[in-house]
Amino acid sequence: DEGQDISAEEYELLRRIHWDAAFNVFGDLKQNVTPFRGVRDWKSALEGNVYELNRNYRNTNEIVDFVSGILDVDMVPIGFHGDPVREIGLRQMNGFFRGKQGLKAVIAREELLETLAARRGYQLLSASGKISKTKINVMTVYESKGLEFSCVAVFDKGMTENEKYIAYTRALRELAVVREG
Repeated sequence: DEGQDISAEEYELLRRIHWDAAFNVFGDLKQNVTPFRGVRDWKSALEGNVYELNRNYRNTNEIVDFVSGILDVDMVPIGFHGDPVREIGLRQMNGFFRGKQGLKAVIAREELLETLAARRGYQLLSASGKISKTKINVMTVYESKGLEFSCVAVFDKGMTENEKYIAYTRALRELAVVREG
């Protein structure tokens, strides 16, 4: 899993060490956010068949449609309906989270984290090292990889397409994109 984060050289090393083994590698090239690591193209790193799985079993139809439309990603929802993706301002963020059940998160670029975490009821993930079940977790895209939250607000200004893809798809049921002003 997370096969996109392993370099072509690392795959070659694995092949040399385990020359008689067969590998099943799972990954999502859209989740590669480190320019100095990983692969950009499966065929350049792996031998054999490459199969693309485009069914999304995590997010609601509305989140899948939003991500597919904005980022031109071939993703097919499975039929799980939820609330529409919302655009909100910073002042509406507390209202967006009010009354929501489950894990909550704000995902933003590094330079915004301290300001957001200073709000009452918010917690900086990197400071505690633990996901809070009672507070709103504030984190970077990289910290959010592999995590899932019921409700997510994303400050996407300045994010790359891959960072937006990761941030948006951390939301299982409800997603808000925070705009300035």
